[in-house]
Amino acid sequence: MKKILSLLILSFLFIPVFALPGFTPYLPDNSGDYVFYRDNSFERESYLGILTYDEETYQMRYFAPTDKVNFLPEKNIQILFTVNKDKDYLELTGEKIITAITPNTEDVEIVNYMHDMFYELNSRRIKADPVIPAASEYVSNKSFWDNGISVDTDFAQFGGKVSMVYDVMVPLFNLKKIEDAEGNSIFALVTFGTLASSLDSSFDDFNGTTSRLIKKEAGVTLDRKAEANIYEYGNMKIKLDKNWSQTMENLWLLGDSALVSASMIPSYEKLADRFDDFVIRRLLMSSQDSFIEVPGILIKEEKNGYSITSNIYQQKTDNTVKNFKILRKNKDGSFNLILITVFQKDYLANKKYFDDLIAKNK
Repeated sequence: MKKILSLLILSFLFIPVFALPGFTPYLPDNSGDYVFYRDNSFERESYLGILTYDEETYQMRYFAPTDKVNFLPEKNIQILFTVNKDKDYLELTGEKIITAITPNTEDVEIVNYMHDMFYELNSRRIKADPVIPAASEYVSNKSFWDNGISVDTDFAQFGGKVSMVYDVMVPLFNLKKIEDAEGNSIFALVTFGTLASSLDSSFDDFNGTTSRLIKKEAGVTLDRKAEANIYEYGNMKIKLDKNWSQTMENLWLLGDSALVSASMIPSYEKLADRFDDFVIRRLLMSSQDSFIEVPGILIKEEKNGYSITSNIYQQKTDNTVKNFKILRKNKDGSFNLILITVFQKDYLANKKYFDDLIAKNK
């Protein structure tokens, strides 16, 4: 259970002041926010990540895992950029390569590519403005992967005519994916998150795609006739059964297989007109050593709030957990949050039990 307790930490930093030059995003970024994309413009499996330190300092990272078939070693290149925050376009004030590169090799080309992409992604995001849910072309009634605003443009790096899909839920450039004329994703968001502290090395440690083939394995054994229990926390009622043990006022454990927690998210007046979206984005962010899998995200508007379903990959332990967040909105604009987290193998072995548990607590 200790392996998933870190998922309880909700990083609601109410100091949202950061934005890249030239545009004001609908949802401001926070220090430590990052994104990673699968970049199919390379022949080998490749990823490009961007991290914000503050409104003047950003880091880009190119990563390619070891390719045993083609005998290619792992490649990791990182660049630190500083920008002029007072300009309405991207003006670099400093650039430092913070990993070793080999001269006269493709490393130099990759560095140049990263430099160009920083400019390109910023200038194209400025042209796409405004990226807001109220825009007539904004799609918000499909799966998370298909929501957003699609902008048709020419992009030589990706072969000519492409569609760039922007979504307010994605930090930094708001870019979710770039698709070619046939609808194939050629630059696609795979995960995004926020660093917990200066000691959190998740951005440096991310080592590639999080999606894996999950096999159905033997899971936890449950007493299906266990007596029902109703717990109260604040104005919340949490419906469980005797399979669960209460270890704190707002925390219940199902052995080492799952946990349920309850918490409250206070309203925030400065973002009152977009607070729902702000809360949902923060709840989607990957936490330390754990990476949300973008293709598995499902957001539903419920009668009195929202439900969020996602898969979280814990890279260091090679585990995947199912993560369910139930948000109930209060009259004062605040939210009650019930978090249900269960190891994937235990969820698959007891799918009806957990699905019923989630439905009872909505």
